[in-house]
Amino acid sequence: MKKTILIVTLENSFQFREQRSLLARLCLIWEAQGHVIKVVQGHNQPLEADIAISHIDLTVVPDEYSTFLEAYPTTININATNISKARISRNLLTRTDMYEGEVIVKTANNYGGVPELIHQRQSGLLQNDMLHQRPWKRVEYMDTNNYPRFNSIKEVPHGVWQNDKLVVEKFLPEKDAEGNFYLRYWIFLGDKEINVLHKSQKAIVKDTDHNSRIITGTPDELRTFRKEMGIDFGRIDYGIVDGKAVMYDVNSTPAAGENQLNLIGDKLAELAQGFKLYI
Repeated sequence: MKKTILIVTLENSFQFREQRSLLARLCLIWEAQGHVIKVVQGHNQPLEADIAISHIDLTVVPDEYSTFLEAYPTTININATNISKARISRNLLTRTDMYEGEVIVKTANNYGGVPELIHQRQSGLLQNDMLHQRPWKRVEYMDTNNYPRFNSIKEVPHGVWQNDKLVVEKFLPEKDAEGNFYLRYWIFLGDKEINVLHKSQKAIVKDTDHNSRIITGTPDELRTFRKEMGIDFGRIDYGIVDGKAVMYDVNSTPAAGENQLNLIGDKLAELAQGFKLYI
């Protein structure tokens, strides 16, 4: 049965079709199957639809969007409203913790706080990117390719602990005996999923690295976490350290870069079938 699908995006955001989002790619598949795709920016223009998908690219979804989405009979990701580090991380540290290992400083907001930065600029609230602002106690955004690492808690600058927009985590990378680092990610929609493994010589592994392959198997603790968070569609980045899954990042509006699409493109049609779980 053909359905009308409403994509709800952030007010003043980029045009949905122009975004490098995984959801935009899935919409092309659904349209080819005969489904109707509608897109609305903001929360003041209700459109008729059989199902809605929340695609609010912010760390915390504003209440007005949640209220808007509640009007639809089914909404994918309606419960995925907070992916802040305070909510998702199992490795946060305080200044007084007795931890001896290497640590990493990140923003409390998702993806270096960049989605919030973009939203402020598009809304006219900010005139420059401030990505390299200092001192530490005033940092709000970070380059996700260069999260600062320190050998111990003692080396973390005093200003970091004074800044509630930053967090300190245990740095727990997955690596092998040859010194290679690994990043795994799990993409899911309903009951369909894709797992990927990236290999790099860099400690902060990005999915732009070409040494990647599709893998199978999803750790049970990630499935439990996903259920607790209420995420229907998204991506979880993780590593396997000492036999256990360590979560690095969670994203309910995952992007789809060129390298990633080259790797998982053949799997997208299957992933798109996860939509059927909600209709």
